[in-house]
Amino acid sequence: MTRFGVVLRPEMAPEDIVDAARAADTSGVDEVWLWEDCFFSGGISTAALVLANTEHVNVGIGVLPTPMRNVAATAMEIATVARIHPGRLRVGLGHGVQSWMGQIGGRVQSP
Repeated sequence: MTRFGVVLRPEMAPEDIVDAARAADTSGVDEVWLWEDCFFSGGISTAALVLANTEHVNVGIGVLPTPMRNVAATAMEIATVARIHPGRLRVGLGHGVQSWMGQIGGRVQSP
């Protein structure tokens, strides 16, 4: 089965992301993908915004950079959003862009 998805870039303003996500949802797009850029919008809050304003589309975050997040707090936030929107949230975790992680003091020696 072929699935269709769109990526909504973090440079988009949250109010524009809502409109784009609604258009994707009503057009039959299967997935909306976001990513967290530590200098634009937060991945979990943006995913929650998209999920709250759509009915069917699955929402993915690819990826949350782990060096800038507390593990327990991140798990709690993801669990809360996933519980409110069962089966519609996908979350990727990764080492982040090393230059960005360096800017926030979170660069690791070996990702």
